[in-house]
This record gives sequence, structure tokens and C-alpha cells, in this order.
Amino acid sequence: MITIDIRNFPPTIKKIAKNFLFVDFETVSNIDLNRGAHLYSMEAIPILLGYAINDGPTQCINLYDGETIPQEVSDLINDPECMLVAFNCDFERLIFHSCFLEYDIPYGKWFDVMFQAREHGLAGSLQTISEVFGSSKLAGGTVELRKMIKLHDYTLNMRRERKEAILKNDLAKLDEIEKWFDKKIQQSTPDMQILAQYCMQDVSETRDRMCQLPVGNYPCNSKEMRLAKITQEMNDRGLPIDWNFVTRAQRAADAAKNKLNAQLIEMTNGVVKTGYQYAAFSKFLTDRFGVGAKISTSAESIEKVKKNAKDPELIALCDVWLSKGTAVSKFDALLSTTHPITKRCYGTLAFCGAARTKRWSGRLYQPQNLKRPDLEPGQIEEMIDLILSELPEDIAQWYTVDELGDGVRACICAHKGKKIIAADLTAIEQRSLMWVINDPESLQLFDDIDNGRSSFDLYQLTYAKSFAVNDPSTVNKDQRFVGKVMALLLQYMGGVVGLYNGIVDGGADLDKFVALVAKNAEVEEIMKAEREYANMKRRLVKNISKAEYAALAVARTRWRNANPRVVDYGAALERAFVSALNNPGFSFAAYNWEEDPHKMVTCTYNKELDFLKMQLPIGALYYPMPRLQVTKIKIKNHEGEEVEIEQFGVTVRQADKKAPRVAYYAGKFLENVASGLSREIIAEGMIRADDAGIELLSMIHDEVLAEAFEYRAEEDLGILVNSMTAPIPGLPDFPLAAKGFVAKRYRKD
Repeated sequence: MITIDIRNFPPTIKKIAKNFLFVDFETVSNIDLNRGAHLYSMEAIPILLGYAINDGPTQCINLYDGETIPQEVSDLINDPECMLVAFNCDFERLIFHSCFLEYDIPYGKWFDVMFQAREHGLAGSLQTISEVFGSSKLAGGTVELRKMIKLHDYTLNMRRERKEAILKNDLAKLDEIEKWFDKKIQQSTPDMQILAQYCMQDVSETRDRMCQLPVGNYPCNSKEMRLAKITQEMNDRGLPIDWNFVTRAQRAADAAKNKLNAQLIEMTNGVVKTGYQYAAFSKFLTDRFGVGAKISTSAESIEKVKKNAKDPELIALCDVWLSKGTAVSKFDALLSTTHPITKRCYGTLAFCGAARTKRWSGRLYQPQNLKRPDLEPGQIEEMIDLILSELPEDIAQWYTVDELGDGVRACICAHKGKKIIAADLTAIEQRSLMWVINDPESLQLFDDIDNGRSSFDLYQLTYAKSFAVNDPSTVNKDQRFVGKVMALLLQYMGGVVGLYNGIVDGGADLDKFVALVAKNAEVEEIMKAEREYANMKRRLVKNISKAEYAALAVARTRWRNANPRVVDYGAALERAFVSALNNPGFSFAAYNWEEDPHKMVTCTYNKELDFLKMQLPIGALYYPMPRLQVTKIKIKNHEGEEVEIEQFGVTVRQADKKAPRVAYYAGKFLENVASGLSREIIAEGMIRADDAGIELLSMIHDEVLAEAFEYRAEEDLGILVNSMTAPIPGLPDFPLAAKGFVAKRYRKD
């Protein structure tokens, strides 16, 4: 009989369950936690279990010394009316599963306060989120935890070396090992009392945060609770990995790195020995070729050096440096995090990892962060066949390190008797934005494209609207390229610097874009943009030439003039946000031109919780501790004189010590609405697919990945696509479309 009540909990929390059991484990393991919680838990040794029942005192059990879980706690674990609460419950869930087999705890019994924080705009550790609320962790606790982990590692090393010494009958070595271990014990034995206090404070902090955070999105939203369960199931199911391919590809990558290093040593006379000695490479470029003091060694800078170079030796050196790539590091990550027996990589998804928009993010192997392939699909297939059939060391003679990185996607490979199926929602963020602002031309275009009636696409339309072309179907390939860059990088009202960075980081041809825009711009536009450049602070445009700035500024202005609905809606969102902040408890709406209530977004500020809620047509976003901020900035007026003005802005709290507050403006609100609405649409499709029995594997940007038996892969793909594109209640006439594929290996379709 539980005698401790929950009277101090908020009313909304009390409705969730009859009782709450807060838990936190302190553990050690023979497997590094960096390899993932699933592998770590396989050989974990529980040391302490901190717990609290409802409002009761926090307590700690020393499991390592033989203490057992009290009967009262066991009864609560098995009680269907009790919720188990933890921060990052996946860890505690896996420890229970691996180390306490007597408990069978279903997914739905867990309440994760980390999910609760992320669902309401705060991503971070328990410590950083607690600091947001003015709390701090127990001093010395992490020190004792590190001591405990070190002592375990020393014990493992001692046992291994002692076994070798016994086999060799080396008594002197045995004596040396014993003395070494005695010394390490004295240095690394943790203070268990401090560690127990640390563990109990984790429990207390988790309970406090649960009561302080909003509950609108989680746990009081059944859809989000279901999505959390689906994410946990996907993480437990794991990604199927081709172990043979990964090991051979990793060897090939090492051989290619050795080849690249040898080239660098030869070309720099030994000054640069690897592709990761950035300072040495920068200094060599300056000393040998006079490129410029302290030049950046980023791909962007080296590309510029290569473009302006006339010396064949410098061009060749730049080519070698640019071929090093970093994607091949994912081969190492997979070797470290894939289960050696099941050949699956577990725990690769972070639920609501992008806290502001609630989208999923990646962990460990991070398939959401794969490079865009430079090789054509056929070339990648040929490379895969060669890696599997030839000596890995010979592959380095045919492919660079960067090219080998194009094979990283192929590591995800269905096992025997199964296939990978994938469904990708087409241009979902662009469709979300155009639907919310109710842009008739774009919505009609999406409908025409989906039904095979259109003779042009969105990028041709973007160029036509921006450069006054009456018939979008006449927009040629080069003009379409300009339209594509503008559509992708300016849809959230980005400025010149953002446009420049987007082009460079995305690998688009900056010179081509600048030349094409300048060719089609008016002389007056270029001159106005050049005057704007002259008044800009050099630190803001240090990498951008005057000609580049002028063309980018023209593109920005033309796009904004051609898309007044987007500009006006961004301003409406900002006004609604500021109005709500100034009037707590009242809701303020942002409407499109037609004031369509189905597409309305409302903002409401809860002063007591200090969170602002942005209600979307479906779903909601939260902004922690928003503030209006006034800053004084200096600008040059039309006469060239420097004057000081006041600039009003909005900032939002985040769980980051280095940047505790982040600025918001109209473009960011637009991005949040489009990305957040897209996430809700994807989530609806995932729930339907899960209901239909599809074995979901992962969520990669706008693409849902699943696994199916070979004999019914095509049928399951049809179910998956239909699930993702079925009409959604609350989103009338939303233009949904998806494309999918069935394959043995995952690929960029």
C-alpha cells in the first residue's frame, strides 16, 4: 500500500497516473557508453539505484554491495497504474532489461522527462536543463563517477595482465601488477556517500523538472506518447548493417588515407604529413605560394585558392587536400556501434532531437548526416562491387577518400530474405510553407506536378516570378539553377550572408550563380547592392567579394519582391509572437492574406510557466522563457554618416552554456512553422504505417525507412507510401505526395 501521495504535483501531472516511481541508475560496463546504450547495457554492472516514490524522499540502494530492490519498489514497477519516470529513460529501460530479467516493463510505462523537455523547446542534459531553472548539480558527484569508471577499467586491465603473467609463470610481473593495482585503488576509489548523494539528486532534479515543464505536447498528448514508443521500438529494432562491406570499406578508406598522406608528404617536402594538419597546411600555402597569412583550410577557402591559382603545383596540391573527405569516419563509427552478432546498429534516433521543431535527429552512426554523393548511382554500385570483390588496399588506387565516403549509405543493407523500403515526402517543407501562406500559384503547381499535368517545376516558377518571365516553361537549365538556389535558400527570408553560406556549404557553383544573376539584373540594381556592400561591416562579409555580394543582394531582393505572401506572413508571425509576449494569457493569430481559419497559427504566452505556445494547424511548438530585447546598433545613413539606432528583437532561452539565448526573427518563425508542420505530417504517416504493421527502421529528414520480407516488399512499400500521403484531419486540401523504392541497400534516390 503506497502511503505517499502526489498532492504537490501539478493537476495535469496527477491525471497521468495514480503513482510515480522516479529512478536513476549509476553503472559501469565493459563496453564504452560511446558505442551506444544498447551495447553498453549488455555488459553493464549496476552500482547504485536512486529512487523516489511520488512526493516522498529520495533514497539510494547500493546494488554493488549486494543490496536488493525493496519489495515496495518492485510492486510499483509491476503496477500498471504506476509510471516509471527518468531523464533519458532509454538508459534506465535498457539497464532493467539487461540486468533485472524478472521485470517486464512495457514501453508505455515509461515517462521520459528528457522527452518532455525537448517537446517544449529545451534540448540538453539534465544538468544544463536544471541550470535553466536555476538549479545546479551536486559538486564533486561527476568526479566520483569518473573515479568509479576508472577503477572498473583498471580492474579489467589488471585481470587481463594478471592472466597473461600467470600463463607465463612470471612471478615478478605478478608482483608488479599487484603493486600497480594497489596504487590505482588508492587514487581511484570513489566516495560512495558522495556518489549516492549525486544519484539521489539526479532523481530529485528529474522530479522537479517534470513538475516545472509544460505538459501540453508530452505526456498529455497521446499522439506524442505514441511517437515516443514508435521511436523506442525503431531504436530497439536497429538498422541492418552489411558488416562485411563495412570492414572492407574501412580498410579501403585507411589505404586511401595512407596514399593521400604520402602524396602530401611528397608535395610539401614533409611539412604536412596527414590530411588533418590544418595549421601546417595553411602555413605551407603561405610560405611556399604566398597565398595569404593564416588562410582558412576549409573546403570553401581551398576551392577559392584553386580557382585563382595559376601554378599547376598549387592546383594539384589543392586537389589532393580537397579529396580527403570526412564521411569515411562513419565506417569506423559503424564498426564501433554495430552489434557483432546481430549485425544491427541500435539506438540511432533521438526523439525530438531538434527541440524547436520536434524533428528527429541522429545518434552514433547518424544516417541523417550523410554527405550528398558526388558519384553517379551506377558508379556507386560499381564501387560497392569492387570493394566486396577486390583487395581493399587496391581500391585506394581507383578511388579517393572522399569518393569512398559515397558508399556510407550502402552500409545499411537488408539481411537475408528482406529488403529495404523507403518513402520520401516530396518537397514537404516547401509545400507546408506554401499551404500555410496560401500561395495559389505554388499550390496549383504542386497539384499539377503530382498529377502529371505540369510542363515546369517549382524552381522554374521561382525564377520566372523573380525575373519577370511570363511563361515558366521557357526557363532554361541555367535559369532553373538560379531558381533552385533561390527557392531553397531564400524561402525563410535569408539574407546575403545566409545565401552565400548556403551556396558554398551545399556545394553549388557560386561563380555560376553570380554570373547568371548579374547577367539578368538591371544596372541600377547592381549599383544599389554595391552601395549596400560599402556600408556593411567587413567582419560580416569578409569572405564575400563586392561582385558576389551585389549579385546575391539582387537575388535576395528579387525573391522577396516576387513572394510578398511569404514576407507578409513572416511579419505576421513576428507580430503575433510579440503581442502574445506583451499580453500574457491572450492568444494572437497570424493569418495569411485570405485569413483562412484552417491555416491560422496562434501564439499564447503562459507567464507562470514562462513558455510561449505556438499552435499550428496540427501540433504545437513551445518557446522557453521568451524575452523582448532592445539593442543599440550603429549604421550608416544615406549620407554615409554613422548613427545609433535602437533595434527590437525576440530571444528565447536554450539549454546551452555558451549561448543561453538565441535570437528570433520573422524568417526563423517561418522556418519553425514550415518545419514543425512538416514534422507533424510525417508523424501522422508513421503512426498509420505502424498501425498497418510496417517494420519501421528510421526517420532520415523527410524519408521514412522500413524493412520488409522480400516476397511482400512491393506490397509493403505501397502501404508505406499510402500511409504517408493519406489525407490528414485538420489539413484540408494539403498537397501531399511521396516517392519510394525497394532495394537491398539504402541509397540516395
